[in-house]
Amino acid sequence: MQLTTVGKEVFRGARKARELQEAGAGDPTVQERSRKLKQVEALRKHGVSWPEIQELVGISRATYYRWRKRLKEEGLAGLKPRSRRPKRLRKRVYWTPDLLIRVETLRKENPTWGRWPIWLTLRKEGFAVSERAVGRILAHLEARGRVESVAAFLGRARRGEVKRKTRRPYAQRKPRGYEVKHPGDLVQVDTLTVTLGPGETIRH
Repeated sequence: MQLTTVGKEVFRGARKARELQEAGAGDPTVQERSRKLKQVEALRKHGVSWPEIQELVGISRATYYRWRKRLKEEGLAGLKPRSRRPKRLRKRVYWTPDLLIRVETLRKENPTWGRWPIWLTLRKEGFAVSERAVGRILAHLEARGRVESVAAFLGRARRGEVKRKTRRPYAQRKPRGYEVKHPGDLVQVDTLTVTLGPGETIRH
């Protein structure tokens, strides 16, 4: 009686199965992408145009060539989904409580100020911060509802929801239909507002 050793074939098959598993042969996404590549190749042989292929298979021409290149260079492992996380992440900057509070205070005191006048004021006060950082801080405060955006404030002002804190010291509007009784009783003066800097405005 002759005996045949099948150990080598068993080990070879097991090794091949392990390689396929590591390559992602059992991954549903890999299987789906491999199937779509075969579908595109079959349609191309029959002269189907790319717009029709994209509509039938659901992948673009660029995606097909990208997948085919990965499959050729890396095997089935090249069809695995790749992380979209950027390779270089910007380190998160932690702002000091003093800086956050000061930016919040300046915006509340001056609701129409953007990042530039706030940044200029902070620089004069000795804060070492960039203009872009001030913009990020404002976005952080607005997202958490700690301050109101300039657009929202101006929108409320146009609707008349913003009340003036003090009466205008430089002019008083007379009621409609006011009758002049003597010369100089009613005078109209046009003024020009000049901004010299953050918190420095004059009326000319």
